Amino acid sequence: MRIAQLYDQVHPTAGPYFSAERGRIDDDAERDRVGGFLGRGGLVLYTDGKDRDWVDAYIPPGGTTSNAIVALMYHDFYGPSQIWVNMSTDGGKTFGPSINVLANMTPTAADQGAIAEADSACNTVPIGARIEKSGPHPGRIYVAWIASDPESATTGCNVTMVQAFHNLLVAWSDDNGATWTPQLAYDAGIGHDASTPFTTFTLDNQGNPYMAFDSPGPTDNPATCAAESTAGGVQSDPSCAYHTWVVWSKDGGTTWDGGGGLIPGSALTAYEVDPSMKPQTDQFATIAAGDPGKVDVSWLGTNEIEPTDPLGKFDPGGCAGSTAQVPVPPFYPPTCKWNLFTAQALDLNQPPDKAKFTISQATTTPMHLGDICNLGIFCTPGLSNRNLLDFNSETVDPTTGCAHVAYSDDSNPKPALQHLRVANQISGPSIEGPAVCTEAATQHHTHHAHHPSHHRSSHHRSSHQHHRHHPRPSRRPRKKSRGFTG
Repeated sequence: MRIAQLYDQVHPTAGPYFSAERGRIDDDAERDRVGGFLGRGGLVLYTDGKDRDWVDAYIPPGGTTSNAIVALMYHDFYGPSQIWVNMSTDGGKTFGPSINVLANMTPTAADQGAIAEADSACNTVPIGARIEKSGPHPGRIYVAWIASDPESATTGCNVTMVQAFHNLLVAWSDDNGATWTPQLAYDAGIGHDASTPFTTFTLDNQGNPYMAFDSPGPTDNPATCAAESTAGGVQSDPSCAYHTWVVWSKDGGTTWDGGGGLIPGSALTAYEVDPSMKPQTDQFATIAAGDPGKVDVSWLGTNEIEPTDPLGKFDPGGCAGSTAQVPVPPFYPPTCKWNLFTAQALDLNQPPDKAKFTISQATTTPMHLGDICNLGIFCTPGLSNRNLLDFNSETVDPTTGCAHVAYSDDSNPKPALQHLRVANQISGPSIEGPAVCTEAATQHHTHHAHHPSHHRSSHHRSSHQHHRHHPRPSRRPRKKSRGFTG
């Protein structure tokens, strides 16, 4: 990938090329989400204790927004940690009653349902809701989440976050949410935590589901890594490093990575995005899928191994270093410097040991310094850091074939200079059909989104030169015209 930072020199490498720009958050929309509202109508769909909501919509063939299907997914934070869905068939104007996914399974889903219910009884984190727009099952509703194991409630469940979320689960409905078929997609192994902070979920253009997550590799032993982390020196065991992984299903969620896992249909092996024997920690995985087997992935990475406890969870403040407000143990690494990385694979139809990812660093200077806490409300003040909130976002523009990654940058200590940024692919292969992402196509699309009346004009030689002659668009139209998703 070729990468460019907003104020830095362009650095070409082997694959797609990204440029990073600043964006701004729509404060009103953010307040709507935090307050538990859907849309501008202010319809409250849940109360305290409901958490991690995701929403998607679908307009059936021949339909309009007035009869669009909308699915809203969330979970019980205080337990039992069930997965819930509310459905609308009038574009979000009204919603039906809450549907407990694992209490309304299809007749053939008993075995998988028992596994999903047991794993989800104490700890869940919803990671996405998607409705299939094209492919063999248009209108199919997917929900996905991660879970730990059937622990006793005395462990604190979601509140303490002490368990490793190593089970990746999905369920789908073909009857507008009435009944559901669950499936374990992948079990990373006890102590192999995938809540860093969260796994991400998407569909390709044929409705196949994908998940991207950060976790140690299969050779990691949580007890060994924890003992090494507290032995007095900074952790350097590469088996304890967190990498980025992908799993996907080419048959609508029934079989993942060709199957072979202990639970029928689950993946035996995940696709490793960034194999390495060097010290590193990955967090904030994102994924966008185009044609089946073609994906763009991103993550935040540092060249330090963050220390972990015997359960596989990050030690509070493990990456804080000099940014901590209290002294940190000597076995913690120095202040972690985080950068955004991107990767692309065009051959996931190959088995995990054959597929290849092209990797690039999208930021030329760190976008975050210090800790990134994945312990939720149990993050420790003075040590842990949730400045970046909880997730990044990635999508592909269907008009250009270019990928875009939204992320936070708090590297400057001055709040006024901390931004929501976007890294934009501007050249290289696209995951959508035979298209090739080019800087000219990206500039052309952005330019005419701002200046539609100039579509027939060819008087400018470059977008940078041309835009000096026009006033800068207002904040809201600029954000809307770029088509960001989050």
